[in-house]
Amino acid sequence: MSTTTTLTHHLPSQHPTPSSDPPSNPLLNVFHNSLLLSQIVPYIPAQSIASLAATSRSFYLLVYEIYPRIVFRRLELACNDYSSFYYDPVRGTLPSPLRWALDSLRGKNVLPFITTLVLDYQEVPVKLLQEVLQEEPYNVRILSIRDASCLNQDEEGLLNVLQNLIHPLRPGASPKLKGLYCLGEPEKLCYDPTLFYRDRVEPIHVPRIADTAEGVTITAGSHLGPSTSTACAPAQIARWTGGYGTMFEINPRNSEAWARLITTSRKTLVFDTVVCRHGPDSQVAPRVADISLGPEGCQICHSAPENALIFGQSPVHELPLLAPVPLFASTVKAAQSISPDENAKFYARCTLCMRDRRCSICNAWWCENCYTPPSQRPMGAGQADAKVYLGLCVQKCLVGELNHGAGEGGI
Repeated sequence: MSTTTTLTHHLPSQHPTPSSDPPSNPLLNVFHNSLLLSQIVPYIPAQSIASLAATSRSFYLLVYEIYPRIVFRRLELACNDYSSFYYDPVRGTLPSPLRWALDSLRGKNVLPFITTLVLDYQEVPVKLLQEVLQEEPYNVRILSIRDASCLNQDEEGLLNVLQNLIHPLRPGASPKLKGLYCLGEPEKLCYDPTLFYRDRVEPIHVPRIADTAEGVTITAGSHLGPSTSTACAPAQIARWTGGYGTMFEINPRNSEAWARLITTSRKTLVFDTVVCRHGPDSQVAPRVADISLGPEGCQICHSAPENALIFGQSPVHELPLLAPVPLFASTVKAAQSISPDENAKFYARCTLCMRDRRCSICNAWWCENCYTPPSQRPMGAGQADAKVYLGLCVQKCLVGELNHGAGEGGI
């Protein structure tokens, strides 16, 4: 029987055939220690967990009935083709992959224990997402839907669901969801179809990420895996605090809607980005900050009109969630945690207010108090002191590009 078949066979409601355990099973003894189990289980592939639960009734009870709160606290559903191993003979159709996975877990009575849910790259119907966020028995506190189908295909529907979730007139208590990863770039995933292991490799454009992976996964060929720490990987933190530049691409048509949603949900729901504070021009419509400018500030005044954001000092709702999604805690505090030796200060702006103010290569920039781009000056004003031309800083990167082109015979 293949690894995929083995994994999917034991995730639905079938109970394994009871068998007796050895008088003293060292692994069973270790797993019965809840503290050790909570530290070990994120490093064990889900297929191994399922296989382990199938070996005896003692292991099955431990995984699904004694400690499901620990084993399934963090659930990561990776991008795989469920249709190859599940078919509904009654309806003659293939169900939603995510719907099947969650229904399988519902049958195990473990849905209430899932407080961190990662659905990056997944086909996520907006209607199903609404159920996860608003209905019982779901208890999700941290959700990641980066590059999911609801963002790529029905972004407006997703916005409506989130607006209804945090609307002040919504009946009942405040939403259970406290943190949402949705606009940032998800980490790349790597699959080996032979070994059926899941490994996290370097996120896009970010160097020096060690092979890591996180959380419980319940899909074909995807498993539990290790993570370097409960805090975020340093190179991921550096995307905000180190001046990474453009963090993600956002539909300009919906940037204002996202910004208003983030502003409306202050102190209720925290996102993986922040709202651009635009500097002194209060007439500009709110937009999502999609550019990280780093800690240095303007090239002239080394600050900015809006001052810097500082992890650990600025209000929680003014700071972004940091990737990757936390491993051992389902809290906003864990999602914004940085190491003591990491720089905690950064500036973030939107593409609109950085137009003609920022170099796209070295990320140097000039604030409104110190510099007015030629495109924003009165007619007839000179351009002799222009700092940025064609998206490059004149003093350094533009000259370098011209010299490089001349060296190759292009100029």
